[in-house]
Amino acid sequence: MTRVAIAIDAPQYAGMSSLLTYESEQALVPGTLARVPLGRREVTGLVWDADFAAVDAAAAEQGEAAPPMVLRPIIEAIVALPPLPADWRALVEFTARYYQRSLGEVALAVLPPELRKLDDTAISKRIKRKRDHLLPDAVGASAERPSLT
Repeated sequence: MTRVAIAIDAPQYAGMSSLLTYESEQALVPGTLARVPLGRREVTGLVWDADFAAVDAAAAEQGEAAPPMVLRPIIEAIVALPPLPADWRALVEFTARYYQRSLGEVALAVLPPELRKLDDTAISKRIKRKRDHLLPDAVGASAERPSLT
């Protein structure tokens, strides 16, 4: 099990940390969307860069043992979509600092609202439906191509 830092859509004045720590069965790439529990709700969050090894090393250097934590597991990672790039996350960080908002509040506000409601299966089905609609069916197409001369 690995620790994962997740940015969720919560106002900065709510008194929560900008990033919440969850437990994941697999290491997730920063920029991946994930469904996580928050209180009694299930919300969409964004995996953020967090160097837990540095935090643990700093605590060990000061002679402090890392306090035992019971972390809630993520519900699911949304792997149907590629992770959001590092430049996009850097822009979100700048915007959050500039407007004094939480990372998750800015990051999830600029994504399509449907992403917050759907799980990985529903997103995969929508992507497949769009792909099938936009691309012609290759099964019925002839293997012979017309000459261009």
